[in-house]
Amino acid sequence: MRKVAIIALLAITALLGGCATGDAEAGEVANRIGPRLNAFWGYAFAGLEQDGDRLIIYRKPNTDLDTTVRKWAGDVEVDFRDAPWSLDDLRPLVDRVHADRQHWAEQEIQIRYVTTRPDGTGVNVVAQTNDLDAAQTAFTLTYDTRVTVALPATTGIVPA
Repeated sequence: MRKVAIIALLAITALLGGCATGDAEAGEVANRIGPRLNAFWGYAFAGLEQDGDRLIIYRKPNTDLDTTVRKWAGDVEVDFRDAPWSLDDLRPLVDRVHADRQHWAEQEIQIRYVTTRPDGTGVNVVAQTNDLDAAQTAFTLTYDTRVTVALPATTGIVPA
């Protein structure tokens, strides 16, 4: 009876898409190659995302980068997507926003963090402000349309 239950469990697992071992492997590969791509390929690399058991690499088209990533990824499926800007293109914008923190604080915009978007389309700024639309307009005028301002996420958990 126990043997039948194990076989049934394996069959159900296979029907439902298998175990998440592929997800874990993709995550391990992402954790391993992400820092390398940041350090050595910033002129072409924009970012990466994990989508289940595969990785999505955003980059300016570069066959050497693609070949290197395929080698580093081993058996993990990799999907390459073109990005308008690389990390090296966007990092100066991130640095400018960081340098202007005091200015924004004086405008009642408290910057929490600034980061590039993994798809290479721009920079995300998470900031506390009472007027998100006004903050977005101010950031667009000061920098450009690549900068998007968002409020910090809330959990909905209220302290007792």
